[in-house]
Amino acid sequence: MSEKQETTVTNISSYRREILNLWKNKKFKRLCKFYPMLYDKNQLRVGRCRILFIGLNPSYSLSGFQTILKKLYEDTGYTLDKKTRQTVMNYFKHNISKEKCKHKVNVLHKWNGRVKSTQEKIMIALQNAAIRYYSYFELFKQLSSDLNVLEKEIAFIDLFNIRETKAKEIKNEFHKAKNKYFFQKQLELTIDLINIIEPQIIIVANAFASHIITEKSKISLVEFSVNYDEQNPHKSTMKLRSGKSIPIFFSSMLGGQRAMDVFSRDRLLWVAKNYKLLNRFGKRSKKQTN
Repeated sequence: MSEKQETTVTNISSYRREILNLWKNKKFKRLCKFYPMLYDKNQLRVGRCRILFIGLNPSYSLSGFQTILKKLYEDTGYTLDKKTRQTVMNYFKHNISKEKCKHKVNVLHKWNGRVKSTQEKIMIALQNAAIRYYSYFELFKQLSSDLNVLEKEIAFIDLFNIRETKAKEIKNEFHKAKNKYFFQKQLELTIDLINIIEPQIIIVANAFASHIITEKSKISLVEFSVNYDEQNPHKSTMKLRSGKSIPIFFSSMLGGQRAMDVFSRDRLLWVAKNYKLLNRFGKRSKKQTN
């Protein structure tokens, strides 16, 4: 397998195919215990994304899945769309006790080298449920709301598709020479994905992900076409293949154990509001918000 990206991915279907081909590579079997994180077009707000949040990698927390399912079943107001809700409920069949949930989640996500399109639909539905109910995403939604951006205009992706709760494990594997192609390929595909989405701005909400994109990590695997301003980081931009240069902001985690403090969040909000965004995210008319 060549260690160069021979083609540029230009749609979600080809992105999915490339990620799955990487997971099929037996060379990386040790790292691919779980099905890779995949997305659908609606999740990514392709062509209508105002803010794209980028993390490091998807977590794999069994207690987190159980929390999401519990909130879904308790949500009698049906704030999650009917199709997504029904897809998740049909799979779990109200079995959200700790052991039953653990078993169903592990069976769903286990990677055995085979493509499971039916399971993919369930996983994507579960991801949508996580965005709706999991507390991790609330700060992203609040920040977007403070910027006068609707929830349906924001999207979430990660640099890497590998499911792992401990970020330290990702960092350790990233720095191993034998894993270079595995991580390099995912970064190349992430760049493709950003160009497919074409967001108005990007907020990188993870310190290590920020280091990788700005090439401050010890290993630089790909070129993100980011103009990083050392003196004024808030003036950094990323050039898309379309020729557009969009603002890109770097921060640590917005939520979780290593979340930035409230003052850092307020500073990020202030910068986002005052740098190139007032014109982009102006006040909406009543007609626009309906």
